[in-house]
Amino acid sequence: MSIKLDVQTAPSYRASWAPVFFEPITGSGERITVGIVVSDAAGGEVKRTVRDEVL
Repeated sequence: MSIKLDVQTAPSYRASWAPVFFEPITGSGERITVGIVVSDAAGGEVKRTVRDEVL
């Protein structure tokens, strides 16, 4: 008995990203991620990760 697997290739999309942190109490080491900066071939974009009510 043989098993046939339908393996798809991964997309060729490439991007770089970095989190944006907020430290509510300076020097405490506690960090909240408030955004993510993404850069790809089409340009850059910033995505907010925190709701308005939280800020």
